[in-house]
Amino acid sequence: MAHDVFFSYSTKDQKIVEGLSAYLEQNGIRCFIAYRDIPQGVVWAEAITEAIEKCRLMVVVFSEHFNSSKQVDREIEMCSEEGKPILTFRIQNAEFTGAKKYYLKNINWIDAFPNPEGCFGNLLNAVQRLLPDRTADKSAEIKKDKEQPIHEIKNENPKIQYFLKVHPNLSCTVWVDGELNTKVEADKIVKIPLYKGTFHLKFVSEHNKVDTYSCTCKMTDEDQYLPVDLESVVKQRLEKEKAEKEWIEKERLEKERLEKEKDEKERLEKERIERERLEKERLEKEKAEKERLEKERIEKERLENDRLKIFYDNGGFGIKDKITGEIIIHAIYSTIKLFSEGLAPAKKRFGKWGFINKSGKVILPFEYDNAGRFGEGLACVELNGKWGFIDKTGKEVIPLMYDDVERFENGKAKVMLDGKYFYIDKSGNRI
Repeated sequence: MAHDVFFSYSTKDQKIVEGLSAYLEQNGIRCFIAYRDIPQGVVWAEAITEAIEKCRLMVVVFSEHFNSSKQVDREIEMCSEEGKPILTFRIQNAEFTGAKKYYLKNINWIDAFPNPEGCFGNLLNAVQRLLPDRTADKSAEIKKDKEQPIHEIKNENPKIQYFLKVHPNLSCTVWVDGELNTKVEADKIVKIPLYKGTFHLKFVSEHNKVDTYSCTCKMTDEDQYLPVDLESVVKQRLEKEKAEKEWIEKERLEKERLEKEKDEKERLEKERIERERLEKERLEKEKAEKERLEKERIEKERLENDRLKIFYDNGGFGIKDKITGEIIIHAIYSTIKLFSEGLAPAKKRFGKWGFINKSGKVILPFEYDNAGRFGEGLACVELNGKWGFIDKTGKEVIPLMYDDVERFENGKAKVMLDGKYFYIDKSGNRI
């Protein structure tokens, strides 16, 4: 069936469109609303195109929501190309933007804000001016009346001269101004006697009480015809329930994902803590082992040094075993100190200090003004009046900048700088 009016609107304004279409249809204007009039399984774009081609004019329900919709641009463009009139029903005081500005700004419109319902009559008048044959001709209603059996409720009040012809597509109960009026079978027409005035109608499906349709009906000096599309209400409810189920399932899956993610994080954290514990335990064992070996080395060195002594012969100093008398280092140095960590500091006659091993081999060259024994891998040396520390490769680990130093013990050494004593660690940092 061809429609007189094609409604172009945003789905967010659907309630106003429902009321507006019901008002026009009560006055014999056949309306097309996409969500209601496109059957399931039909390609949406094809149905929209056919409806625009067959309609006689377009009503644009304009709002901020309509402004942000891209779908309606194509509907307006198609209607304009078909050369059909466009009526704009502005339910908000919003400016036209984009394609809407191009097609709608220079066309007369109806300002229906802030009370759109109060301007339904203005739109009806504008539609009837464009469709004069629909002003008084209710042929569509008459045709429907002939096609469908009509059940007339007995008019017990002779003052009531008007009937509301209700035509639902599902069996339902009819409520008028909050009171139960009658029951209507699907696809049947029932005539309800009403006074002249405005009434609030509610239709409740017999199959499921949650499926309801409400509208306002204005009874004038003639009978009114009201089609009631409960099938679309059911369709909307089912789609909503489906969307809610999908949302609930999505939430469940997201919750499940987050719980798995949380469990995985907790597992990884436990593994990290366990790795840190094991690493700490390994380092503590390694440290304890190093300390044990160091104590053994020191004790062994002490015992060896207890057997060694510095002796003087022919103007020089050397080292020998005081028990056996075996000469370890010949008396060729002007000064020498006992071994520490395998090396002994010695001074050449009329020369510099260096370090030798127990075989008498020079390990660190004779280039210092003074030198001390090794302690914890470092030995103090003096050059040009300043003391610092070197390792067993001769690398200067702590700069030669101090006025006096002592040997390292337990990771620290006492030093003097600018007349003040303090301790430093093995990196040279002040403690």
